[in-house]
Order: sequence, then structure tokens, then C-alpha cells
Amino acid sequence: MSEIAMWFGGKDAGLYIGYSRDWVECRALEWPMDGKPVPGRIRYQYNRENGDRRYFRPDLDAFLVSRFRAA
Repeated sequence: MSEIAMWFGGKDAGLYIGYSRDWVECRALEWPMDGKPVPGRIRYQYNRENGDRRYFRPDLDAFLVSRFRAA
């Protein structure tokens, strides 16, 4: 059984929600100090190994849910 990824790179985050990497980056917000979700935004942290952004999967999932509710 494979482990579910909690973090995605920019390209994978875009593919996961069906938008471009640029779209994800425009709606991204650096991880807030309080760690709480921000409605309508996708939180990210920098990968310590290479400095790339990593986007938080639960925020991507929340976006997908809100997108289907609006339809």
C-alpha cells in the first residue's frame, strides 16, 4: 500500500486540481505563522532540500470541494 502524499510540487498541484502551475502560484500563500487555513488560498512551504515550493494537499482538496459545490 502506498503512502498518500501530503505535499505536491507546483506542476503536480496544478495537475491535481486541473489548473496550470501559474494559477496555483497566483493563489498560493506562504504558510501563516498560526498554521490555520486561509479560505480560497493554497498554503505552501519551501522544500528544505532544494528550495522549491510544496503545496499542502488538504488545501488543494478544499479547493476541489468548493469548486464542485459552486457548479
